[in-house]
Amino acid sequence: MRTEWTELGRWGRLALAGVVLSVIITLALGFSIPRSARRHLMHGQSEILATVVEDLQAAGLVTRDGQEPTTTAEFDQQVRVRLLGGATIRVKVWSLGGVVVYSDEPTLIGESYPVRQAPSRSPSTTTPTSS
Repeated sequence: MRTEWTELGRWGRLALAGVVLSVIITLALGFSIPRSARRHLMHGQSEILATVVEDLQAAGLVTRDGQEPTTTAEFDQQVRVRLLGGATIRVKVWSLGGVVVYSDEPTLIGESYPVRQAPSRSPSTTTPTSS
């Protein structure tokens, strides 16, 4: 092996080292770029949802604890206008206990799902009352 390495010459060894380094960099970027893009996309989506929730609170459609919420029909209309479409195909709002308190598919309301982890950032809200 040593003889083959020395036979490459200075420029051959440099070219081989460049190829190896290029492969290493390509593999590293191939794994890190998609992960970073996914993280940024998820962050952007969470910012959009936080803004929508703030807008719904400002309009009185989602209220803070202790305030009288709006009707489900008004809330449902705003969810369909503001959230559904594009990449969003289903909207569900869970209680902290894992019960669906709102869904754009009414048959899902009241369903219970195991809670896997606590939300990282969740505004204190109540659910809309039925009309």
